[in-house]
Amino acid sequence: MTYCSLDEARDWVAINDSVDDAELSAVLNAASNAIDTRCGQTFDQPSGSASARLFRATHWDHLDLGMWRSVVGDTAGMIVKTDDNDDGAFETTWSASDWFTEPLSGVGANGRTGWPVTKIVTTGTRSFPIRTRRPGVQVTAIWGWAAVPDAITLACRMLTIAWHARRSTVTGQGGFENFFSSAISDDSTISDLLEPYRIGTAMAGFA
Repeated sequence: MTYCSLDEARDWVAINDSVDDAELSAVLNAASNAIDTRCGQTFDQPSGSASARLFRATHWDHLDLGMWRSVVGDTAGMIVKTDDNDDGAFETTWSASDWFTEPLSGVGANGRTGWPVTKIVTTGTRSFPIRTRRPGVQVTAIWGWAAVPDAITLACRMLTIAWHARRSTVTGQGGFENFFSSAISDDSTISDLLEPYRIGTAMAGFA
């Protein structure tokens, strides 16, 4: 998905017709993909229906969903199951008293609110299976961010404007290769906007 609409992009670069729509659409896609790569996650909004995903727990007392590029934007109907004997069947359904979610109250990095669930923590009554051959945890939930963070939209806007400024110069013609990743790394404002949203270690190509 892109983190702003085509109409918004036109407004940002002061275009009043649809002549450049194809290019702007490509720019929005490339900018959004660069943001995803920088952050190690996507900011897709929930589909509205729950689905099951499988995970390997690395600690008995918590499951780091963010490590697997997954977040839960809506905990309604969320179900946690475990395969306690490594046979491929998730025979144990945890009760609501067996776990809680983090960040607490949806407050994430630097006190920002509106964060999705990135971690499931045990209350001590059950343990996540670790060192198993198969994925030992099944979580059914509504996946994704409830809303695209304002900082992500602003970063997409800045990248779109940066591309438009580049193409308007005599020497600024060219393809998309490396432009958006370089723009993120070179512009401290964009980097600072995205920094709180970086998870995991899969940010190849970025410092």
